[in-house]
Amino acid sequence: MVILGLVSCSIAQLFVVDNDSDCFYIPKTVLKSQNRVPALLYLHCQGAVKAHIDSIKFIADSVNWIIFSCHKSRNHRNLLENDQDIITCYKKALAKYPVDSNCVFIYGFSGQGVQALATLFLHPEFFRGVISECAHAQALVFADWPRLKNKLIYLSSRTNDWNLKYNYYMDSIFRIRKIKNTLVIRHGEHTPGSPCDIYGAIKWLIKNCR
Repeated sequence: MVILGLVSCSIAQLFVVDNDSDCFYIPKTVLKSQNRVPALLYLHCQGAVKAHIDSIKFIADSVNWIIFSCHKSRNHRNLLENDQDIITCYKKALAKYPVDSNCVFIYGFSGQGVQALATLFLHPEFFRGVISECAHAQALVFADWPRLKNKLIYLSSRTNDWNLKYNYYMDSIFRIRKIKNTLVIRHGEHTPGSPCDIYGAIKWLIKNCR
């Protein structure tokens, strides 16, 4: 049985929180159009919840994307167990909502940035690309380079991020391997970017999907 987090009247938007605490936000324009649209799968270090998706709903409304989250994926948990739950969440999104399966991206910060990269590398058939903030390079062991052709990788870090050196390293590897990517360095410590930073990353993805 599905638990509705918010379903407003007159098709304003749809916000569903299911029994796994996974969240799915579908903007009004998407509901009205009945077209399949790009989507962003959001990960959080402590397990994504409705409040996290609330903070970036404006992005979905602005670019007409679906945003959804996997609650079980989190830091200090086996990466492959996280990956299984992420793929379960992904399949639910495609089965229940108008997601364009050719244009799904995954976002994560720090440990979940590593997870986002690993899940892209393990399942390039499911994801078009990734937004990874302040992650280290552990996920590279899963990269199957021929299968990553045409994928998009947005890396960001900070001037005082303890993982900064790994982002420079990953950026160089992706360029050598001719994977379309960018690296954005902002001032500050090892902290998540603002919703506006995520919006900027999505705009880069949109531009480079063409």
